[in-house]
Amino acid sequence: MRQRNAAIFLLLLFVVAIIVFTGLIKGGYFEHDISDYIETQKENDNRGSIENTRHAIFILIDSKKGVSNSTINRIYGKEFNGKFSDRRMRADVDVTYNAVVALDYVELMPKFSTETVKWLKSCQNDDGGFGRDAGLESNMMSTYHAIKSLYMPGSKPEDIRGAIKWIQDRQNSNGGFGFSNDDKDSLMMNTYYAASSLDLMNEKPKNTTAGKQYIVF
Repeated sequence: MRQRNAAIFLLLLFVVAIIVFTGLIKGGYFEHDISDYIETQKENDNRGSIENTRHAIFILIDSKKGVSNSTINRIYGKEFNGKFSDRRMRADVDVTYNAVVALDYVELMPKFSTETVKWLKSCQNDDGGFGRDAGLESNMMSTYHAIKSLYMPGSKPEDIRGAIKWIQDRQNSNGGFGFSNDDKDSLMMNTYYAASSLDLMNEKPKNTTAGKQYIVF
Protein backbone atom coordinates (compact mmCIF):
# COMPACT_ATOMS: atom_id res chain seq x y z
CA MET A 1 0.00 0.00 0.00
CA ARG A 2 2.82 2.36 0.92
CA GLN A 3 4.61 1.58 -2.34
CA ARG A 4 1.45 2.32 -4.30
CA ASN A 5 0.93 5.65 -2.52
CA ALA A 6 4.56 6.56 -3.12
CA ALA A 7 4.23 5.76 -6.83
CA ILE A 8 1.06 7.88 -7.09
CA PHE A 9 2.79 10.76 -5.28
CA LEU A 10 5.79 10.65 -7.64
CA LEU A 11 3.49 10.56 -10.67
CA LEU A 12 1.55 13.60 -9.41
CA LEU A 13 4.81 15.42 -8.68
CA PHE A 14 6.01 14.72 -12.24
CA VAL A 15 2.73 16.03 -13.72
CA VAL A 16 2.91 19.19 -11.59
CA ALA A 17 6.51 19.78 -12.69
CA ILE A 18 5.48 19.57 -16.36
CA ILE A 19 2.57 21.97 -15.80
CA VAL A 20 4.79 24.47 -13.98
CA PHE A 21 7.54 24.31 -16.62
CA THR A 22 5.00 24.74 -19.44
CA GLY A 23 3.47 27.68 -17.61
CA LEU A 24 6.85 29.35 -17.26
CA ILE A 25 7.45 29.10 -20.99
CA LYS A 26 3.96 30.36 -21.89
CA GLY A 27 4.22 33.10 -19.27
CA GLY A 28 7.30 34.53 -20.90
CA TYR A 29 9.70 33.89 -18.03
CA PHE A 30 12.32 32.55 -20.44
CA GLU A 31 12.27 35.56 -22.75
CA HIS A 32 15.17 37.34 -21.06
CA ASP A 33 18.76 36.93 -22.20
CA ILE A 34 19.58 33.21 -22.30
CA SER A 35 23.20 33.59 -21.27
CA ASP A 36 22.20 35.65 -18.24
CA TYR A 37 19.66 32.96 -17.32
CA ILE A 38 22.38 30.31 -17.44
CA GLU A 39 24.62 32.46 -15.24
CA THR A 40 21.85 32.82 -12.62
CA GLN A 41 21.67 29.03 -12.49
CA LYS A 42 25.37 28.97 -11.54
CA GLU A 43 26.18 26.45 -14.27
CA ASN A 44 29.64 26.13 -15.81
CA ASP A 45 31.43 27.83 -12.92
CA ASN A 46 28.77 30.55 -12.87
CA ARG A 47 29.43 31.51 -16.49
CA GLY A 48 27.37 30.99 -19.63
CA SER A 49 28.72 29.01 -22.57
CA ILE A 50 28.00 28.95 -26.29
CA GLU A 51 27.08 25.26 -26.08
CA ASN A 52 24.46 25.85 -23.39
CA THR A 53 23.22 28.89 -25.29
CA ARG A 54 22.75 26.70 -28.37
CA HIS A 55 20.59 24.25 -26.40
CA ALA A 56 18.63 27.14 -24.86
CA ILE A 57 17.98 28.63 -28.30
CA PHE A 58 16.58 25.28 -29.47
CA ILE A 59 14.19 25.25 -26.50
CA LEU A 60 13.04 28.81 -27.10
CA ILE A 61 12.49 28.37 -30.84
CA ASP A 62 10.70 25.04 -30.39
CA SER A 63 8.42 26.64 -27.77
CA LYS A 64 7.57 29.44 -30.24
CA LYS A 65 9.51 32.06 -28.28
CA GLY A 66 11.92 34.47 -29.90
CA VAL A 67 15.60 34.89 -29.14
CA SER A 68 16.77 38.26 -27.86
CA ASN A 69 19.14 40.38 -29.93
CA SER A 70 21.53 40.55 -26.99
CA THR A 71 21.93 36.77 -27.13
CA ILE A 72 22.72 36.81 -30.85
CA ASN A 73 25.09 39.75 -30.44
CA ARG A 74 26.83 37.96 -27.60
CA ILE A 75 27.51 35.00 -29.89
CA TYR A 76 28.70 37.29 -32.69
CA GLY A 77 30.97 39.02 -30.19
CA LYS A 78 32.78 35.75 -29.50
CA GLU A 79 34.12 35.56 -33.07
CA PHE A 80 37.65 36.63 -33.95
CA ASN A 81 39.32 35.91 -37.29
CA GLY A 82 36.72 33.28 -38.12
CA LYS A 83 36.78 31.19 -34.97
CA PHE A 84 34.67 31.52 -31.85
CA SER A 85 35.82 31.62 -28.25
CA ASP A 86 33.94 30.45 -25.20
CA ARG A 87 34.32 30.84 -21.47
CA ARG A 88 37.95 31.05 -20.36
CA MET A 89 38.69 32.21 -23.93
CA ARG A 90 38.84 28.69 -25.34
CA ALA A 91 38.63 29.09 -29.13
CA ASP A 92 38.51 26.01 -31.35
CA VAL A 93 36.51 23.99 -33.88
CA ASP A 94 34.17 22.55 -31.26
CA VAL A 95 33.16 25.95 -29.85
CA THR A 96 32.81 27.35 -33.38
CA TYR A 97 30.47 24.47 -34.27
CA ASN A 98 28.14 25.37 -31.38
CA ALA A 99 28.05 29.01 -32.48
CA VAL A 100 27.43 28.23 -36.15
CA VAL A 101 24.67 25.71 -35.34
CA ALA A 102 22.95 28.18 -33.01
CA LEU A 103 23.04 30.97 -35.58
CA ASP A 104 21.90 28.64 -38.35
CA TYR A 105 18.95 27.51 -36.22
CA VAL A 106 17.65 31.07 -35.99
CA GLU A 107 18.38 31.55 -39.71
CA LEU A 108 21.19 34.02 -39.06
CA MET A 109 24.19 32.44 -40.72
CA PRO A 110 27.29 34.44 -39.83
CA LYS A 111 27.98 37.48 -41.97
CA PHE A 112 31.61 36.54 -41.44
CA SER A 113 31.06 33.03 -42.82
CA THR A 114 33.89 33.55 -45.33
CA GLU A 115 36.36 34.03 -42.48
CA THR A 116 34.90 31.10 -40.57
CA VAL A 117 35.03 28.78 -43.59
CA LYS A 118 38.62 29.78 -44.29
CA TRP A 119 39.68 29.09 -40.72
CA LEU A 120 37.80 25.77 -40.53
CA LYS A 121 39.51 24.57 -43.70
CA SER A 122 42.90 25.45 -42.18
CA CYS A 123 42.20 22.95 -39.39
CA GLN A 124 42.28 19.98 -41.78
CA ASN A 125 45.50 18.00 -41.45
CA ASP A 126 47.52 16.19 -44.09
CA ASP A 127 46.01 12.89 -42.92
CA GLY A 128 42.54 14.19 -43.90
CA GLY A 129 41.08 14.61 -40.42
CA PHE A 130 40.50 17.84 -38.51
CA GLY A 131 42.01 18.98 -35.23
CA ARG A 132 40.52 21.36 -32.66
CA ASP A 133 42.71 24.08 -34.14
CA ALA A 134 45.13 24.39 -37.03
CA GLY A 135 48.10 22.08 -36.51
CA LEU A 136 46.54 20.00 -33.73
CA GLU A 137 46.05 16.23 -33.96
CA SER A 138 43.04 14.97 -35.89
CA ASN A 139 40.17 13.61 -33.82
CA MET A 140 36.72 12.31 -34.68
CA MET A 141 34.70 14.91 -32.77
CA SER A 142 36.48 17.93 -34.28
CA THR A 143 36.34 16.31 -37.72
CA TYR A 144 32.55 16.03 -37.48
CA HIS A 145 32.18 19.53 -36.05
CA ALA A 146 34.34 21.02 -38.81
CA ILE A 147 32.60 19.17 -41.64
CA LYS A 148 29.13 20.00 -40.30
CA SER A 149 30.09 23.67 -39.84
CA LEU A 150 31.44 23.82 -43.39
CA TYR A 151 28.37 22.27 -44.98
CA MET A 152 25.88 24.56 -43.22
CA PRO A 153 26.93 27.72 -45.11
CA GLY A 154 27.22 25.69 -48.32
CA SER A 155 30.93 24.89 -48.27
CA LYS A 156 32.88 21.64 -47.91
CA PRO A 157 36.30 20.36 -46.80
CA GLU A 158 39.25 21.24 -49.02
CA ASP A 159 40.24 17.57 -49.21
CA ILE A 160 37.02 15.56 -49.19
CA ARG A 161 38.62 12.27 -50.24
CA GLY A 162 41.22 12.67 -47.50
CA ALA A 163 38.51 13.33 -44.90
CA ILE A 164 36.52 10.29 -46.03
CA LYS A 165 39.59 8.03 -45.94
CA TRP A 166 40.68 9.24 -42.50
CA ILE A 167 37.23 8.59 -41.04
CA GLN A 168 36.80 5.20 -42.72
CA ASP A 169 40.25 4.10 -41.53
CA ARG A 170 39.23 4.68 -37.90
CA GLN A 171 36.67 1.84 -38.07
CA ASN A 172 37.57 -1.22 -36.00
CA SER A 173 36.84 -4.88 -36.63
CA ASN A 174 33.88 -4.75 -34.22
CA GLY A 175 32.25 -2.08 -36.40
CA GLY A 176 32.79 0.86 -34.05
CA PHE A 177 35.11 3.81 -34.59
CA GLY A 178 38.09 5.12 -32.67
CA PHE A 179 38.64 8.74 -31.62
CA SER A 180 42.03 9.48 -33.17
CA ASN A 181 45.12 7.90 -34.72
CA ASP A 182 46.33 6.86 -31.25
CA ASP A 183 43.04 6.43 -29.38
CA LYS A 184 41.63 3.48 -31.29
CA ASP A 185 39.01 2.21 -28.82
CA SER A 186 35.51 1.95 -30.26
CA LEU A 187 32.95 4.25 -28.66
CA MET A 188 29.34 4.97 -29.59
CA MET A 189 30.06 8.70 -29.65
CA ASN A 190 32.92 8.24 -32.12
CA THR A 191 30.74 5.99 -34.26
CA TYR A 192 27.99 8.61 -34.35
CA TYR A 193 30.43 11.34 -35.39
CA ALA A 194 31.97 9.10 -38.04
CA ALA A 195 28.67 7.96 -39.57
CA SER A 196 27.25 11.50 -39.53
CA SER A 197 30.36 12.95 -41.18
CA LEU A 198 30.36 10.31 -43.90
CA ASP A 199 26.65 10.85 -44.52
CA LEU A 200 27.25 14.58 -45.05
CA MET A 201 29.77 13.65 -47.74
CA ASN A 202 27.45 11.02 -49.27
CA GLU A 203 29.67 8.15 -48.14
CA LYS A 204 29.34 5.13 -45.86
CA PRO A 205 31.63 3.22 -43.49
CA LYS A 206 33.76 0.53 -45.10
CA ASN A 207 31.87 -2.14 -43.18
CA THR A 208 28.27 -1.01 -42.76
CA THR A 209 27.11 -4.43 -41.55
CA ALA A 210 29.61 -4.48 -38.68
CA GLY A 211 28.75 -0.86 -37.92
CA LYS A 212 25.06 -1.66 -37.56
CA GLN A 213 25.81 -4.68 -35.38
CA TYR A 214 28.04 -2.57 -33.13
CA ILE A 215 25.25 -0.02 -32.64
CA VAL A 216 22.47 -2.56 -32.09
CA PHE A 217 24.36 -5.02 -29.95
